[in-house]
Amino acid sequence: KLRKRQMALVSIWLLSLFFVFGVVEAQYSLAESTKFLLYSYSAYCRPEHVQDWSCYWCKDGRLNVTNLFTNATSNTWGYAGYDSDHIVIAFRGTEVLSIDNWISDLKFASTTPYKNIPNARVHEGFYFAYLNIVGQVRDAASSLRRAHPSKDIIVTGHSLGAALSTLAALDIKESLGESSTVWNYGDPRVGNDVFAEYWTQQVGGAWRTVNRADIVPHLPPQAFGFHHIPTEIWFRDSFTDYTVCNGSGEDPDCSDSLFALSIPDHLSYLGFEFVLGLPHGCY
Repeated sequence: KLRKRQMALVSIWLLSLFFVFGVVEAQYSLAESTKFLLYSYSAYCRPEHVQDWSCYWCKDGRLNVTNLFTNATSNTWGYAGYDSDHIVIAFRGTEVLSIDNWISDLKFASTTPYKNIPNARVHEGFYFAYLNIVGQVRDAASSLRRAHPSKDIIVTGHSLGAALSTLAALDIKESLGESSTVWNYGDPRVGNDVFAEYWTQQVGGAWRTVNRADIVPHLPPQAFGFHHIPTEIWFRDSFTDYTVCNGSGEDPDCSDSLFALSIPDHLSYLGFEFVLGLPHGCY
């Protein structure tokens, strides 16, 4: 009886860790993170090279691309497809040649209400960009789910692509009832604390990777009411040593502890230098 009680207490403790911290460290996979980073980087490449999976960053196995979605008004682009294990939806981030201006704009971001969720607000520009392709994303997710009912859905992006990924994962859950796993890299804050809480309740959490002193995850500023979704994976000094941060979205012991921030750190994740793709049409 004593042993059964001890086992029950251990189970309760593990469940409490899950609900307090969002996810447990053993669930994070550096190998999977690397794979999905390359999927997110590939969204920067020319559509025709993504379509036939011949782009510079199309290095991990074979992804069968089934959908391309784009909107010229907001310069939004992404793709969807499947590999042997996953349905993948990826979004392009900010073009590197305009990243300085984009970062400057993030410092003074405005918000808009998120649907009919009381007091939930999101970045106006991110939301506008996603709404311009929302129908294409839903159609892609729906058709891929019908064709591959047993595959897990992965939603991924880097930089602006990560912000779009955040909105897409929530929309796919709300509109289609489908769960997904989010792998994001260098993403900015998307909404306020009410939105982050609602997002976490619906989607369940994300692996939100931050490289060292990358400036973008610190924007838009918390002082303007923005709040990250969980869970941050912080690579502080190298591309192999990382910290799985707490489930608050704003762990003061992770990248929030930094004051000196870096644009170059935004363009180098897990040892992959983004600029290497520029000569190959990935920008």
